[in-house]
Amino acid sequence: MLSCHQIDDIVKMKRNKMKKIVALVAVLFSVVVPVQSQAAVGERIVIIDSYFDKSKITGSVEFVCLATDKCVNTPNPKPGLGNDAVNHGTVMANIARQQNPTATLVLIQTEEIKNGSVNSVGLTGQDFLNALTWVSSNKANISAVSFSYNLTGNATAAKPCALSSNGGIAVKAVDDKIKASVSSLKSAGVPVLAAAGNDKNKPLQYPACLSDVVSVGSTGQPAYHQANVKVLATLVTPDNLSTMKDVSPWIGTVPFSTSAATAAVAANWKSISAGLPAVKILSN
Repeated sequence: MLSCHQIDDIVKMKRNKMKKIVALVAVLFSVVVPVQSQAAVGERIVIIDSYFDKSKITGSVEFVCLATDKCVNTPNPKPGLGNDAVNHGTVMANIARQQNPTATLVLIQTEEIKNGSVNSVGLTGQDFLNALTWVSSNKANISAVSFSYNLTGNATAAKPCALSSNGGIAVKAVDDKIKASVSSLKSAGVPVLAAAGNDKNKPLQYPACLSDVVSVGSTGQPAYHQANVKVLATLVTPDNLSTMKDVSPWIGTVPFSTSAATAAVAANWKSISAGLPAVKILSN
């Protein structure tokens, strides 16, 4: 028969083992797990941009035209220029598709094509608001909204979150409506994600700077916004490079900028734990 002292020792040993198991479980749940999304049934991911070349986007696509030319005009090809407004939206859609092969991409085109290029005014706060208004009316099964554009106006240290007056918009009125729309979508469980910007020495880009918008930063380059963002994305590749390979055969590799990170995070949103401040994005 065991003595009382021996029984106490056994109890202590079991308690210590249990503490170690609990600690190990806690560590495992704190690890940031790389994600590459598997779409939920009927999942829709919205991408708002100037222009999309639908012939270069595979898989299930829902195209929404808000452009004044009814999206009948096409631009002159600009191969290799991923940041040009003619290609930017198509690149973001290809990044989302690479990350999430089965979701429906809802592509909202805001700009008309004039003389072979996106109109010179470009995407404005009013265009962004129009797109958000459409999302609010068609939000069934939308898991996330991705916006990888910069709408920043005269931002200062005293007023770091300022909407541009580009397009001659009534800034105060449009800004108020954007804030209300983003807040309403957030309450409905539809997060709006926006690129934080590729210059950490400047304030967060608008609309990433808005309190109800999920600002997305990137560790792709030291100059990118990495601090004071709601989600910080790190690219994980077999060769440990900061570029996304094989995004599409016509564009090749793409820098993991905050714009690219936003599209990638939005495409993975259903696989990302709520409130997780840092995610790892898998890529080829």
